[in-house]
Amino acid sequence: MKIKNSFFPAALALCALSLFAFKGYEKEKVSDIVWLEISHPKKNVNYYLEADSNGNLLMREIFGKKIVVRRGTVKKMFFNDFYREVRNSEIVTQQNLDTSKMMFYKGEVIKLSAYISGELKRVSSPMNKFSEAFIYAFNELKKQAYKIKPGTPPAAFITSVPLDGPLYDDFQKKASKDYKLLTMEAKELRSNLHLFKSVNEPHRMIPLESEDEVSELSDFIYNNKLFGMKSLFYIGTTRGNFQCSVLDAK
Repeated sequence: MKIKNSFFPAALALCALSLFAFKGYEKEKVSDIVWLEISHPKKNVNYYLEADSNGNLLMREIFGKKIVVRRGTVKKMFFNDFYREVRNSEIVTQQNLDTSKMMFYKGEVIKLSAYISGELKRVSSPMNKFSEAFIYAFNELKKQAYKIKPGTPPAAFITSVPLDGPLYDDFQKKASKDYKLLTMEAKELRSNLHLFKSVNEPHRMIPLESEDEVSELSDFIYNNKLFGMKSLFYIGTTRGNFQCSVLDAK
């Protein structure tokens, strides 16, 4: 299955440094988990990595037109060491960040999401702004990821991002001037749990394990008359509006 969408939404500036907290539908306690994207335009680096406190790990890399997916488990201590540095990072915990000197930054950028004290945080920053301990712990976790051999990938991934800023401007160009996204209630969203989870945890890649699950999502888009296509569509929710992308896994 080939879906012609870029790995990262084009409107997300690589050099932007930002932080926000997102409170999703779910109120129960969540496991410690981090998902992040790494990009380096000059070195043509582009990958996604996700790990949790149980040692589960997912990695999706792009090499030109080739996509490699690794899924497996690593020793929990590697995640725990990295998660500790995430919690202790001033970049993650402080709100007022100076972005004026980063407009022309061309180096390695990390876009990271993590639950901190039950609240979902999102930060986008040059990697070299983080502490040496953070970078070391991250590299150790990444080394463990590369020890996992690529296996059978899912049929696709779905990921959702808040529809604001340049993404919203792009949406308005596609839609008619007076078009407004209808708000879908959580109960309706739950009829497709992959989409529900994707909206509840923005920027996370949710696997669609089979072609049947991809078809179920396509049917949901069609039946609810969502704006867009099956590979890139838009949805309004009680938590805000989102751009949703179905991404290649192989």
